[in-house]
Amino acid sequence: MPKPARSGAAVQGLDLRWHLSSVGATVAWAKGLRGEGVTIGVVDGGVDLKHPELSAAVGAGRIQVRRVCQGEAPIPDHGTAVASLLVGREQGLAPGARLVVADVYGRGRHSRAVKVDPSDVREGLRWLIEEGRVDVILMTLERRGQDPWLRDLAQQAQDKGILLIASIGNGGHQGETGSPGNYPEVLGVGSLTMAGEAGPESASEVLNWDGLSFSKPEVMAPGSGVRVALCPGRYGWERGTSFAAPLVASAAAILLQKRPWLSPQELRESLGKGNLTLETSLQYLKDRPRMGASPQPHLQRTPVRAIQVSA
Repeated sequence: MPKPARSGAAVQGLDLRWHLSSVGATVAWAKGLRGEGVTIGVVDGGVDLKHPELSAAVGAGRIQVRRVCQGEAPIPDHGTAVASLLVGREQGLAPGARLVVADVYGRGRHSRAVKVDPSDVREGLRWLIEEGRVDVILMTLERRGQDPWLRDLAQQAQDKGILLIASIGNGGHQGETGSPGNYPEVLGVGSLTMAGEAGPESASEVLNWDGLSFSKPEVMAPGSGVRVALCPGRYGWERGTSFAAPLVASAAAILLQKRPWLSPQELRESLGKGNLTLETSLQYLKDRPRMGASPQPHLQRTPVRAIQVSA
């Protein structure tokens, strides 16, 4: 359930701040910290609720999907992949969390093509903020540049005590970052390679909003060679910021289970800035070998699964 926004000073230096970036994920799980009691909202495509990776969460009633847009839906590969990284029984970092998904993907020219209407995205985000009873919202889509199309809703989420996280900048090193990840109210997440370097698809920029200058993305997480659940009932390797951002959202869920009173700003401080190197600090690849890197030649052929929303 969303927490009321906190107007007072932050917890003093976050004295006992519980950093996921300083303890291994196995330590968190050993302490019973798997995201229980925390609800993650997602603005993405549909989810294959029959996939074995999600069967435990579905059976426990911890996944809710609302289809926001009209018409026939595309094959829900992207949404299923993102869900598996959040609450999957083998792939998820926060397998005990509850998931509420706003499915905003329309079908393009063929079954796997995605067409996204900006008005559906707004409605999906509005629904999660006003009715979803969520603690964190993850968005894995963007419009290029400093586009204010969702900023009013991002500010509303912050006022309600909801942390908004967005994948950002799949245009490559010479490209530009996109919105809503560009907003000051949103934690933008870029992609790392398995070597801990910025992924070839991951852009960065220095932006100016309301007279303040800051860099985006704030946090980088592994987004290359990530093993995810895909349709129908299979697994595959993906890369892109869409698959880095769920790792940060999962980290936020575990932090909230430990300290449910944290405000969005305190959560951002706890998650830190720079590289959230889950390969090492969360022992992400060591402790979840099924999530390890696929052979490099395959990685080079794997498409970047970014969802761009046109005007």
